[in-house]
Amino acid sequence: MKSLISILALCLMLSGCAAQMELKRKDNLRSSVIALDGAQVCCKSFEEMNFIPLRKSGRNKYRIDRTSSAFDFDSGKSFFIAFEVPQYKNPYVLNVESWVDGGSLLPEMHLLYPSLLFLNKSFKPIALIKELPYVFDVWWTTSGMEANLVMGEESRTVKYLVVFMEQSKQGHIFTAHEGGGIMPLVTGSGIMYMPTGGVTHKFPFNAEGIINIEVQRD
Repeated sequence: MKSLISILALCLMLSGCAAQMELKRKDNLRSSVIALDGAQVCCKSFEEMNFIPLRKSGRNKYRIDRTSSAFDFDSGKSFFIAFEVPQYKNPYVLNVESWVDGGSLLPEMHLLYPSLLFLNKSFKPIALIKELPYVFDVWWTTSGMEANLVMGEESRTVKYLVVFMEQSKQGHIFTAHEGGGIMPLVTGSGIMYMPTGGVTHKFPFNAEGIINIEVQRD
């Protein structure tokens, strides 16, 4: 009976912790929306944006949040970061990552869904990438979603890149499956290998987050 009471008490405690983390996540999302609504736009045109050179090697990790500039895109107001894209004669790959953010535990966290707006040297839009085949990945110090974008011959006219999130993505869920594999199980007749199911995480998209972009060349 005591063990049953202990189990029930543990379940109630875990349920209470999960509810608190969910409340923290909702507070984070609500706070981001309020901050974006109250943000002043930085400029009236793309030409007035502050463009940072995109490093040709290594990470280009940046936080897009309420300390960032805001702009009225066609899809609505958004925080953003703007890059000057390196010029190459041969095709290359942009590795785009969005890292989990918003708390110390996964149930508290969210992701920013990057939209990629490419401009030519006259600051005219030439391509808007709203969707990429993102997959969930785990790195040494964090986790998040990742996709590659091939910059082919047609991208030679690209001079600038603006990264932001469309307002319509706010609150939508990114479902990620982590882990899974084979676990050894010792039995009386030897060792059996049993599949493990892994863990499923659900991250809401938010106007604030962390992005990393890397230039990958052969």
